[in-house]
Amino acid sequence: MLINRQIFKPKRYSSGELKLVKSDLDNYIIDQKVEILFENKLSIFELLLILDYYKSKDIKINLILSYLPYQRMDHKDSHLVNTLADVANIFNLLKLNSITLCEPHCDIQDFERANALSYVENIKDKVFELSGFDAKKDFVVLTDRGGLKRYDNIAKNTVYFNKQRDPYTGLIVRQEIVGNLKDCKKVLIVDDIISTGDTIINIVDYLKKLNIKEIYIMSGHLENNKYNKRLEHIDEIKTIYSTNSLKKKGNKKIHLFDVREIIYGKENC
Repeated sequence: MLINRQIFKPKRYSSGELKLVKSDLDNYIIDQKVEILFENKLSIFELLLILDYYKSKDIKINLILSYLPYQRMDHKDSHLVNTLADVANIFNLLKLNSITLCEPHCDIQDFERANALSYVENIKDKVFELSGFDAKKDFVVLTDRGGLKRYDNIAKNTVYFNKQRDPYTGLIVRQEIVGNLKDCKKVLIVDDIISTGDTIINIVDYLKKLNIKEIYIMSGHLENNKYNKRLEHIDEIKTIYSTNSLKKKGNKKIHLFDVREIIYGKENC
């Protein structure tokens, strides 16, 4: 976590519980302000303890969440509890000066004084350069209709998939393309987050049937789990471009951009 662009290393008791020292936190204050970049290395509860201390001293707080926890739980007419609304309410109670949500997978209207920062928009030019993607000739493939709202202006040629999930299992029960990939040789699949990789794998299977053998992936977040490791073993997928918001280490197949550099610029990190 960064406070005013300086690394904050919290102390802990032998039990592992957070040990907050007033003087340590006070050292980060500049002109009665703090800007906190939360990188999910602490729990949300621990973050709230730090925020509450600064509010008790009437410090102005600008909070940046490199990834917003519980953002998938935002369906108001679902069997799931809408925990995103609860998270928003908790942050709203703190009356922060601003809160920036990086590549949110949800509508941010429940958050007060909030704005969104798109990782994808910030890394796309570099991804085009590294992959040799031609925005006028090659095709962007969006994983669902929601992607049209976020990424429809990335390239001239864009297609997307209509996707339907089982509301209880979360499994994809229907996925069909909208658009034409005729004579396409290179594809860039764009999504805000890759979790299990099921959506991407279904799309890649479709692209393979069209004899498309050069596939790149760009996402805002890449979860660190065993399921999406399957993507690394598909020959047609050349490179996966994402950020280190969740997965911290890349490899020959995975290129991760540093969220600190995206937010602050390389020269300020």
